[in-house]
Amino acid sequence: MDRSSSIGIALIRAIVGVVFVAHGAQKLLVMGVDGTAGFMASQHIPLPLVSAVLVIATELLGGLALTDAGVLQRDTLVLDALIAAQIPTGMILRHSLRGWRQSFRGWRII
Repeated sequence: MDRSSSIGIALIRAIVGVVFVAHGAQKLLVMGVDGTAGFMASQHIPLPLVSAVLVIATELLGGLALTDAGVLQRDTLVLDALIAAQIPTGMILRHSLRGWRQSFRGWRII
């Protein structure tokens, strides 16, 4: 892989990592574990407390693992896999109950 590709991949990993850390921190520090679990319960997500803890931990730790710019890349493979699995899992759990085409305040959510 050439230098520009390596820099590009590191930059993408860092940006995505920061986004995940921000969302995990919001769930932990603003909503709290109980608030996040309450929201998940309102969305009919199974085992809301367990799901909330797993999502918060995955977003914080996985996001931090992504921002390391590949320094610890071998050691973070499990966290990267959890991050990769989190998005389709959330989509399936949320949209399987409400359909795939929804609108929220005029914005279409897919």
